[in-house]
Amino acid sequence: MQKNQLSSEERELLCNLFWDVAVDSISIGRHTHFIIERIITLGNPEQVNWMLKKFTAEQLIAVLKSSKNLDRKGANFWAVHFGIPQEEVLCLNNQSILN
Repeated sequence: MQKNQLSSEERELLCNLFWDVAVDSISIGRHTHFIIERIITLGNPEQVNWMLKKFTAEQLIAVLKSSKNLDRKGANFWAVHFGIPQEEVLCLNNQSILN
């Protein structure tokens, strides 16, 4: 369904989100969770649009429900967007110094 490696256009689009890793090493198949987390937390509208085309709603919802790394603002926005109750979104139920 999805190509494993990012195309050169995708690498250029997403490179500012992955300053701490080699963008060439990112695989859509292996790093789905990581990519979605970064876009939800730090992505611009163009990156969010790419995410919505590239990943299924089920993949996005799975990350929203299980991630401890999302910020509360982004997680709440996407939970409302997908109609997910707050109590099902892990990062909205954990008290953290980052949130």
